[in-house]
Amino acid sequence: MLDKTASRIALLERRADRERQRRQAAERAAERGLRRLYEVNQDLDQLVAERTAEALASFQVAEQALASRVDILRMIAQEILTPLQQIQGTLEIVDSAPVEEVDQHRVADSAATAQRCMQLVSDVVDLVAIESAVVSEPVEPCRPLELLDELISLRRTQAAQQGCTLVLEVESDRNVDALLDGSRAVRIVNELLAGALDVGSAQVVVKASIAVYEDDSVAEMMSEMAAEDFSEMQDALRSSELVVSVDHDGESQSASRVGAEAGLVLAARLAEALGGTLLVVPSELGGVARVLRLPISQAGSR
Repeated sequence: MLDKTASRIALLERRADRERQRRQAAERAAERGLRRLYEVNQDLDQLVAERTAEALASFQVAEQALASRVDILRMIAQEILTPLQQIQGTLEIVDSAPVEEVDQHRVADSAATAQRCMQLVSDVVDLVAIESAVVSEPVEPCRPLELLDELISLRRTQAAQQGCTLVLEVESDRNVDALLDGSRAVRIVNELLAGALDVGSAQVVVKASIAVYEDDSVAEMMSEMAAEDFSEMQDALRSSELVVSVDHDGESQSASRVGAEAGLVLAARLAEALGGTLLVVPSELGGVARVLRLPISQAGSR
């Protein structure tokens, strides 16, 4: 009886030893797996860090190269603009001297061409800056409608020489102050005018206004609020836009020029860069109308 008991105990001990050995082997295998997983994770972390550093370095190099290209373009543009400005100055001096009528027209045409070349060079640099996402937006207080007045006055002489009637219809108070990138807004409208004049239009009508929009549904719900609170909330609900429509009766397809088309591309990209839109719609004059909408912040009125 004792022998059977001892034999059974020995058998159980052997089984326990085998179970213990299997468990220890499994634990060692698990430790090796965890160690391997840790090493793989370490390798992945190092690889990610290296790739991130490489990508960051490449981005910085590309950014520096981009900034360098823009600077080079600006320098080249300045080198081109300087002699063009000298030519324009010479033409203005010659234009003021007593010359024959035929020569006056030639000088005027040359001056207009030089001015257009200067504008195109500036357009190329500005367009590259926009496409490179390095364009700045200097928002300053200005009177947009007065700026348009000045632009139209400068363009009327050219329009008259081309037999075109240029009309400005201002539908808002000219003395309204606004926060806007005025110089680029004027450039956009100038490109639209150049495009309209370059296609041989007999009449160009520019309509300009500052539109103010309100959320009427929300305003109605707040009608029971205190007057001062309602006034503050109403101001927050308002949004303002400078709306400029350039209508002309010329056919763009028949007389368009490369310079004018490039200018219109720039105008559209400038409008987008300023957060606005430039749409082409049928014109009441029989041609097309380009409608510019630029968001503005009103700085008060006088």
